[in-house]
Amino acid sequence: MLKHTGEKRYPCSKCSYKAAHTQHLLRHMQRHAERLYSCVKCDYQTMVKKDFKAHKLAHAMEKAHSCTKCDFKTRYPSALNRHQLIHTDEKPFCCPYCDYKSSRWSNLATHKRIHTGEKPFKCPFCCYRTADVSTISKHKRIHTGEKPYKCSLCNFAATFSSTLAKHKAKHLAAMNSK
Repeated sequence: MLKHTGEKRYPCSKCSYKAAHTQHLLRHMQRHAERLYSCVKCDYQTMVKKDFKAHKLAHAMEKAHSCTKCDFKTRYPSALNRHQLIHTDEKPFCCPYCDYKSSRWSNLATHKRIHTGEKPFKCPFCCYRTADVSTISKHKRIHTGEKPYKCSLCNFAATFSSTLAKHKAKHLAAMNSK
């Protein structure tokens, strides 16, 4: 069998390429075709269909939907519609326990935990639990030692943004006292 011998019996008539199977040769021959693939969104052109597909995919990943009131961009029209609610007073999601209203369902879900006492997010390092996913992410930094907030004026790094803000205030006070 050709599969096991590695023999490539099908040569390309336009270059030195050889294929073990006719399907591989036919796919290769597309590279020599006179067809030019042109992008409708930019001036990109290629004769290789595979490269053209990869290029089109790059456009598909672009954030084509833009908010007219701020610099928010997204690939999804539904995400843009959801985002645009923050620019209006429309808050369709209402808490059944109090007068709280939100433009986002996820914010209401987090808020309702104040009333229910639910704390679904647990620290993997200790027994700490919280109702908010962002709070657990910040809490875990205590255990991991991660310090993502860096001072631009010295080599200080902080676990929390509030700690960095206090640190920067010391730089500002020192500059003002000079």
